[in-house]
Amino acid sequence: MVHKKAIAHSVSFAAFLGPFTQTVYVPILPELQDTLSTSQLLINASISVFTFIIAFMQILYGPLTDSLGRKKVLLPGIALYVAASIGCFYADHITSLLFFRVFQAVGIATGSVVAV
Repeated sequence: MVHKKAIAHSVSFAAFLGPFTQTVYVPILPELQDTLSTSQLLINASISVFTFIIAFMQILYGPLTDSLGRKKVLLPGIALYVAASIGCFYADHITSLLFFRVFQAVGIATGSVVAV
């Protein structure tokens, strides 16, 4: 019984991370713009890119989850999300930030698909 609870909590947490990543990120946009010396348009693109990719990847992950299984899709997705989040942390240019934001979205989109 404990194993089932742990799985339910893990999957719920994975589904939570996508929206949380956007919510926690928005307040630092002005600082991020100054730190990366970029335009407001490109900083806002980091939100748009993340949102678009997360929505698009859900279309791909649905059938993939059905054919491969939840665990084989979720675990690599979370690993990719964690690696991309570390990349975002160390990004020193808007191009690298956008690159890692894309992979954040690709990875965490698995959470919302598997949770359903």
